[in-house]
Amino acid sequence: MNPKNTLVLLIIAIVLVAVAIVLNRREQRVIGEAAAPRREVFKGVTSSTLTRIEIRTPDGTTTTLTRKDDAWFTDPEKGYKADRNYINGLVGAIEKTIEGEVRSANPDSHPDFEVTESSATQVKIYGKSGLLADLLIGKAGSSFFTTFVRKAGEKEVVEANASLTYIFNKPEGWRDKAIFEFAADSIKRISAEGTTTTFEVEKIDGKWRLTKPEQAEAQEAKITPITSVLATLRATGFVDLATTQAPATMGLDPPAQKITIVREDRSTSPPKEVTEILLIGNREPEKNAYLVKRADAPDIYTISDYQGNLLMPAVNDLKPPAPAPEPAADTGTTETTQTVETETTAPTTVSDEATTPSAADLETTPVGTPTPVDTATTFAMTTAPLATSESPTTATE
Repeated sequence: MNPKNTLVLLIIAIVLVAVAIVLNRREQRVIGEAAAPRREVFKGVTSSTLTRIEIRTPDGTTTTLTRKDDAWFTDPEKGYKADRNYINGLVGAIEKTIEGEVRSANPDSHPDFEVTESSATQVKIYGKSGLLADLLIGKAGSSFFTTFVRKAGEKEVVEANASLTYIFNKPEGWRDKAIFEFAADSIKRISAEGTTTTFEVEKIDGKWRLTKPEQAEAQEAKITPITSVLATLRATGFVDLATTQAPATMGLDPPAQKITIVREDRSTSPPKEVTEILLIGNREPEKNAYLVKRADAPDIYTISDYQGNLLMPAVNDLKPPAPAPEPAADTGTTETTQTVETETTAPTTVSDEATTPSAADLETTPVGTPTPVDTATTFAMTTAPLATSESPTTATE
């Protein structure tokens, strides 16, 4: 090919590439201008700067989460701790920058996104410097991981890149329901005493044994559910400590049932032995629950019937089932016969004269009169051995 033509083609190719780049950039700019603008909803803060979070749900319920030292409380004065898992999820979310695309700036659309004062969950976040954010959280966005949010006092509705409805709405409440929380395999001994059951089981050489009221092997399948429930025991509800009902009337002073747990605290090196005590009181039939409390804390909880019944098993239920009886050895069929002793009388020989009526007797015997029977002869016939082949009566010629 002519070098001159090659150069021309190369120049044309360069020009075409340059034009394509310019057009692409212009297209991207047009698309960007047409796309919904993005807004920052909340810029993340560190957990150490947070001091208080107020949450008001659409039904008017307000919960104030207060940080005190390194713990969060729903009521610091009463000592009611907040659920640690809920707090971790909340703090983890707001430590990040929350932003999203603007979906509307028209106040008339606010009810559609549920971001009005009456339909939204209002969240006020406070730090050491004061109010950090005041958000009206509406319904879930176009995906499960987005939420429609509006800043209080502003018109724009932003589809935020966070599932804020799930994080801030806790219909069951924010108070910590954990009664015990430790590893199930750290439990070394469990003892129970009370009106329902009394027993003690201990892990010896890695296996559970019944040590009270008797020494016996324990059924692992029965002990494992008990240790699992105790290790992660959570309440189904709470009893207001301001109630006029005394612990004695609740079956908690003295307790109807006392469960003592001896476990290893593995947070220290070497692990140290720790004792936990659960007091079980009266059953509340209307709630299908038992009243319980820890011996070292004032809080009174309710636990489900399932939890309560599992923690109070009968002693026999802890032992392995009795082995099935072994079948008897086959020694052959033995027939048992009952020997009936009968009196054997030798055959009696009688003559025809004694057994056969004479002609004169026939003539004088009225018709229909029974023929006389010689009872001696009859007795001899019926008692003679059945095995004889001879007739029991021998006639005389």
